[in-house]
Amino acid sequence: MGDSYTKTIGLMSGTSLDGVDAAVLDTDGEKIYEFGSTYFRPYCEDERRLLDMATQAAIAWGFAGKAPQIFEQATSIINAAHIEAVQAVLKKAKEPVELIGFHGQTVLHHPPMRGQKGKTLQLGSGQ
Repeated sequence: MGDSYTKTIGLMSGTSLDGVDAAVLDTDGEKIYEFGSTYFRPYCEDERRLLDMATQAAIAWGFAGKAPQIFEQATSIINAAHIEAVQAVLKKAKEPVELIGFHGQTVLHHPPMRGQKGKTLQLGSGQ
């Protein structure tokens, strides 16, 4: 192969609030050299409901004032689900993983407009 790549786990949780996808792949950050194991960890109905409530609270908040308290509960759910997905996909992986890509769960996004910078809030902790 000759190219330098890293065994990586990529995580994805989207606005559909269906759950967390995890995939192992070999990448140099630009090109994917090989796909490996995958895993899907669905959100249960209670988790989905709370994450939806957090998203609605974020929209109402709009980055103005104190952040809603529900963000703490939502962050706990997001972290736990992502940790479960990582643990499950690691059990299926054939080699050690060197890097994990985690973006959290987007609950609010204001794109750049009319010369103003955009703002995005993703809940979750990469630690």
